[in-house]
Amino acid sequence: MIDIFGDQSYIDGVEVRRNETMTLDPSIDYSTVKVADGGKLIIPPGEIYIDNLQTDPNAIVEFSNPGQPTYLHIDGEFIWRATLNHTEEDLVNIGRSFEVLFSTYDRDYSFDRTFAGRIVAPYSRVNVDNRSNSGTFYGSILAFNIEIRNNAKIKVVPYTNNH
Repeated sequence: MIDIFGDQSYIDGVEVRRNETMTLDPSIDYSTVKVADGGKLIIPPGEIYIDNLQTDPNAIVEFSNPGQPTYLHIDGEFIWRATLNHTEEDLVNIGRSFEVLFSTYDRDYSFDRTFAGRIVAPYSRVNVDNRSNSGTFYGSILAFNIEIRNNAKIKVVPYTNNH
């Protein structure tokens, strides 16, 4: 199926299972990407379009080039429970260069695991939580409403890439 808004291919649904690795391809639009426990998702630099992204608690996410401009466009659900498999220096670099852009209205997006990047959700709510006591948020947030809960750990990292 070809996306009528560009020359990109469109894939309806992808699941990365335990012991599998998948590298996202910026030339493809994804309907749904689900990373199961034990699966690994690699995010390359570039612009990536995903309607729905879900990562399970023991899923692993890696950036192939931490610090390189990376833009993730989300037009639906975003469930982040993955582990970022990087050093603190890499997490700071990712926080400066990775941007998640939400085009949805009236949604709640929660982060209670380690995450790095800039969140742009002007019409939705963003919650940074520490329920799992297993993460730090490295980056910045622009949202309609921002809530910080349960002694969430936040390391403000200014976003420095220009689109």
